[in-house]
Amino acid sequence: MFLRSLRFTLVSFFLMFASYGACYAAPVLVQEASAEVQAPHAAVQAAQAPSQGDVELIRLYKTLQGIIESQAVDALPSDTEFRYAAAKGLFRALKDPYSDFFTPEETKYLQEQMQGSFAGIGATLKPEGIVGFTALTVVEIMADSPAQKADLRKGDQIYEIDGVAVSTYPFLVAIMHIRGDEGSTVELTVLREGVDKPMKIKVIREVITPVDTHVTSRLDGSVGIITLPQFGDAPVTAQEFYSHVDTLLAGGADAFIIDVRNNPGGLVDTAVIIASAWASAQTPVVTMERKSGNNSYGSLTNLALLAGKKTVVLVNGASASASEILAGALRDWGEATIVGTTTFGKGVAQSVIGLADGSSVHITSAYWLTPNGERIHKKGIEPDITVELTPEDAEAKRDPQMDRAMEFLKTGK
Repeated sequence: MFLRSLRFTLVSFFLMFASYGACYAAPVLVQEASAEVQAPHAAVQAAQAPSQGDVELIRLYKTLQGIIESQAVDALPSDTEFRYAAAKGLFRALKDPYSDFFTPEETKYLQEQMQGSFAGIGATLKPEGIVGFTALTVVEIMADSPAQKADLRKGDQIYEIDGVAVSTYPFLVAIMHIRGDEGSTVELTVLREGVDKPMKIKVIREVITPVDTHVTSRLDGSVGIITLPQFGDAPVTAQEFYSHVDTLLAGGADAFIIDVRNNPGGLVDTAVIIASAWASAQTPVVTMERKSGNNSYGSLTNLALLAGKKTVVLVNGASASASEILAGALRDWGEATIVGTTTFGKGVAQSVIGLADGSSVHITSAYWLTPNGERIHKKGIEPDITVELTPEDAEAKRDPQMDRAMEFLKTGK
């Protein structure tokens, strides 16, 4: 009966708000950047009549092209390659690792890489740099992955890929260069705390199969444990979540652990619907801070099955974007205790705009804020109780973070 009413609520929700867009991190083993997909004509509609600045830009472009054509001794790029290079230069000026122009070939490659399995190293990476993008920091490493086998470690900073400086690439292109054919080798130049000199680490790529995206749960005594691998399409993920909640409540659960470790994010609307399990209607969940103004998105009606239930949210350095929206909302409402390690810290959303020639633009178009108005971008969410999970723990199939969450729910401390 509840699921039937949930379907009606979801349909009403989509008719009212459509979609808030996707909100992913972009780790090596993971997904796309946060995205609000727009049709090609959206960018065209924003175009205006050429200004004097536009005329000067075209004059500069043609002057530089003429110098290259008359002076360069090597083979010249085509007119199309010139234009694409100029477009990339515009976005590099933003010094934002998440904003870039992608050629048709790069766009197609990115789309293919986001589907199914791929060959990579099995590590979650985040862009670093005070101005621009200068390094990739290792946030998490998958157990038994190529990265772990090569002794890449959490906290390592990668600043060269096959001898080329990371700063040469936009973030997603750097990720593309770390991925490659199965069995091939990528050489990473790494700085490690406590080691004086840069290290060269060769990693043999293997096929990385993304984790199952379906919600799972289990009952441990009176504690319901729900694992959210990512925030997929709302009608699927949200109904799975609430179905598990129903089952656990019927089984006698009176406390809950929500596990979003290694969850790269997903759709913001899905995070809002799931957060609604702890809140009365129209409680602010997340605010999108845009150039055009702020939009606050509130919880839905009649979904607060877990309000007042003792709850722990398990997080780690690979919990990103929509995962952080959920954790931030439950923390700010006082509905959950956060256990684990500091989250990824991706508090921005990108618009993805397809262009007529098959190229595309990814541009950061919003910061998102927690209900208390906090920007978590580049900071992440600090846990209330910090517990590390080491590679040795993972190899021995120990989970001290889960153990600590259970202890907190049983003892209150």
